[in-house]
Amino acid sequence: PRRLGDVRALDAVLSDVRAEAGELEQRVSSLLDVDGAWDAARVTVRELRFLAKFAADVDTMLAALEN
Repeated sequence: PRRLGDVRALDAVLSDVRAEAGELEQRVSSLLDVDGAWDAARVTVRELRFLAKFAADVDTMLAALEN
């Protein structure tokens, strides 16, 4: 049914978001530890915060579909 398709699609989106967040976390670490690039790290942290909020929203949608 449609609900199963929606769950699969949201799972795929969530997986992509988590992968991108992992890459951004590594980038922040490199910017701070290696480069000392505070301004660039700040921008990347904002991106991470957005992805975290988005992932939480997707989790909420998944929970609603699964119940």
